[in-house]
Amino acid sequence: MERIIINEYNLEENQIDKINLKVRALLVLKKQLLICNYGGIVMFPGGKVDKGETIIQGLIRELHEETGILYSENELNELFLLEYFQSNYPSRENTFLNRLSKIYFYYGIFKGIDNGNKQMTDKEKKDNFSLKLVNIDEISDHLCDKSNPRSRFFDREITEAVKAYKRLLK
Repeated sequence: MERIIINEYNLEENQIDKINLKVRALLVLKKQLLICNYGGIVMFPGGKVDKGETIIQGLIRELHEETGILYSENELNELFLLEYFQSNYPSRENTFLNRLSKIYFYYGIFKGIDNGNKQMTDKEKKDNFSLKLVNIDEISDHLCDKSNPRSRFFDREITEAVKAYKRLLK
């Protein structure tokens, strides 16, 4: 799996306050990708990998919770691993920390949304979690919500993932 490292502030491992392990999917329908809007932050479907889960098990669970659709391992393909060192990341608790997000990106065919099977958390419901298909070449039009200070970190994730996917298509 390709590995991309972003470390603009040259953070060392011993300067990291928190490590996040996440997984996300680029679900594709022709030239469109499925994006989520969660509390004003745009991202690809996915989330944290729970303790005891493999990366792919975490992705399958997250996709089922967020789209209501069950994917199998053979429907999801490895894209890349992003190791993103984030200096002064504004947490939800209004503190700032240095964190390392290790995000495994996969891609697969968009199979739809089954609202009756979605298993959203109360927080996702409160923060108006929504899904939308957007043209891959217009995805940047949906980024940069200045009202959420964490948005710029997620925007960078999306930008790197789209670049990696476009390289795959060449």
